[in-house]
Amino acid sequence: MASCDIFIWRFPPSSASRPLRRRGISPPFIGAIPEEIGWTGYATEPLQRRYGVIRVGLIIGGFWALWHVAMWWVGGGWEGQDHLVATVSKAVSIVLFRVVMGWIYANGGRSLFLAILIHAVDNTCWKLFPNDGSHYNPTAMAAVMVIVTMPIIMFVKARREADDGTWAARASPQALVPRRRHLM
Repeated sequence: MASCDIFIWRFPPSSASRPLRRRGISPPFIGAIPEEIGWTGYATEPLQRRYGVIRVGLIIGGFWALWHVAMWWVGGGWEGQDHLVATVSKAVSIVLFRVVMGWIYANGGRSLFLAILIHAVDNTCWKLFPNDGSHYNPTAMAAVMVIVTMPIIMFVKARREADDGTWAARASPQALVPRRRHLM
């Protein structure tokens, strides 16, 4: 269980993380760096060019969730919650979080550092709850992520329609006037 504790940042006081913390570098930040080099630095941009922001967020988010499921399942925490429901909810929230991160990456200057920072903040925030994340509720977080992600999906869809000209065609006054057929 000690190795599992390393992966979920339950470091004992005499741990190797102490020198990092003295320098102001947290283990969640260090953990986000290699993941984001892979997920964002390597995979996101070429996939976004091919499939778009939303689809890529769902694809990478699905892999990202699978990557973490074992850690969530063995890691403990989430006291008083059904472990299966909590794990599935966390998977849903992380997939939606990847959609949000992909949108921020695409519209935020394609900054790998920004992706690492967002990931590190996510890694850190749930651990801020009392007792090592014991009051964190993955089901509530999944609901919040649905609320946060829906406007982004609607914005991307509206933007795509505007780029295709379909939105402009539907919104123009000429679209309401029936066209005359010319017979020649």
